[in-house]
Amino acid sequence: GQAGQSAGVPGREGSAAMATKEVTLAKIVEEIANERGSGKSAKVLAAHSKALNETWDALNAWIHALMFKRKGVHIPMFMKLTWEFMPSTAGGGVRARPVFMLTEQFIRSLRVTNFKKPTLPPSTAACEEMNFSSLALKYSETLTKDVVFLSLRDLVRKIGDHVSCSHTLAIEMSVGTLKAKQRKVWFEFDQNSMRPSDAAATADMSVLPPVASAGPATDAAAAATSAAEDDAGVSAATMMMMATLAAED
Repeated sequence: GQAGQSAGVPGREGSAAMATKEVTLAKIVEEIANERGSGKSAKVLAAHSKALNETWDALNAWIHALMFKRKGVHIPMFMKLTWEFMPSTAGGGVRARPVFMLTEQFIRSLRVTNFKKPTLPPSTAACEEMNFSSLALKYSETLTKDVVFLSLRDLVRKIGDHVSCSHTLAIEMSVGTLKAKQRKVWFEFDQNSMRPSDAAATADMSVLPPVASAGPATDAAAAATSAAEDDAGVSAATMMMMATLAAED
């Protein structure tokens, strides 16, 4: 169903208070567990929380494994994280910077209608699409495909509910932090988490070959990718990419 129409959606009347307090993953997990285990024992609530946290950990282990290798990830109902390759200003090599983009499916779940289709910059790394079975089998010890599917569905839906209500979010991930405020969503990348070693910090961004273009970039619009490039390249600890959602008053 449409995000915002299911049980437990944060109420508009509570938006003012929530907007000033950051919503974290722990808060998201608590809300979902309480919805699922309403009227049930503490043991049931704990089991739901455990499955949600382990699913998020599996997703982030997969994201880190690929981003560390300068490959991209595609979570169809949520986002893309990948790398843009460009000529280096020194040494003639190729430098890379991380790129974040919300998917059209996620944007539509927020009931945003006046937006242009999000696009990636040209010359980005190919994105591997998320696979529920792979997350369960390769990146967890106890999860099943169905548990991963249901958990990620609810986690992404709940994140969307809070974004839609203009709440402030800070969701920690393996390669940075997903943030939102007043229906603006951005990702603060942690470059250190994706760097092989301090010794490789300089060469890291200049040894990668360019990849096939993902297609011509179009005008950046609501929820499209915009990148703030730092001349210092890899020395920047954090790089921020913002996707702005057009608010519907």
